[in-house]
Amino acid sequence: MGTDLYVCPLSNYPDGYGPDHDIWHLANNRLSLLRDYGLYNVIKSQNVKELPSNVKFEWYFEKGVETTTTDSWGAKLTFVDAREFKKIKTERFNPSKWNRAVLKFLASLPPKTPVVLYWY
Repeated sequence: MGTDLYVCPLSNYPDGYGPDHDIWHLANNRLSLLRDYGLYNVIKSQNVKELPSNVKFEWYFEKGVETTTTDSWGAKLTFVDAREFKKIKTERFNPSKWNRAVLKFLASLPPKTPVVLYWY
């Protein structure tokens, strides 16, 4: 059994996360990266932040709409701003065509768009 990653850009917050929010949005944008531990390590080395303690994350999952603060491994959810994906140099680890496309999409979002990392 391995580890995989969903990236969930929060399109309702293109200017970044505001501290006055209790719940982000119902995440209807979710992309799965193909398993690539080299890529995962690069993503983890970016400016990854934990969700603030007052924030819950809602999305459609196995049992309908779920609200969570942790990933499927029980770790606190984290996020990075979309601008962090522009810093990833793909020639260093040669990701699959799918993962390369996902990275390009994330890098093209408004720079402060939060992207939740959901490990499963």
